[in-house]
Amino acid sequence: MFYRFNRALDFDYDVEAFEAFLSRAKSTADLEEQIDLYQKAVNLVRGPFLEDIDADWVLLEREHISQTYLSALIILAELFQKQGQPEMALAVCQRALDYDKTYELAYSLSMQIHHSIGDRASIIRTYQAVEEVMQRQLGLHPSKETEELYRRLTA
Repeated sequence: MFYRFNRALDFDYDVEAFEAFLSRAKSTADLEEQIDLYQKAVNLVRGPFLEDIDADWVLLEREHISQTYLSALIILAELFQKQGQPEMALAVCQRALDYDKTYELAYSLSMQIHHSIGDRASIIRTYQAVEEVMQRQLGLHPSKETEELYRRLTA
């Protein structure tokens, strides 16, 4: 027995909408439109995909969607930074860290944003936070790239 979804029905599927917004964002060169579309995409995510289901097919899809979401957040933060909105960029980085405390790229981008506004103390605090989280949750040190970025930004 097979089940199939009837696409002729009127329905909304947030994953399709998420991917459609991302696709449209990648295909436009207009910075404002990119920000708007990335913002719409990430605003659809309320947490991990089908968080309460542990089937193998869900785990793979959940990981894929999570990585796509985190990448979209980083791109959105970079766009805000490019547009001269460091506070918005930092808020988006924090959103990525709220989703995944070990997402090292968000810490690195946060340090770069703090550097761009001359906030050395926040660079140090951010690096200390990534050090602590990586050690506590994964038993690891930050990557060499993150360590080198920290040294370069605080030199």
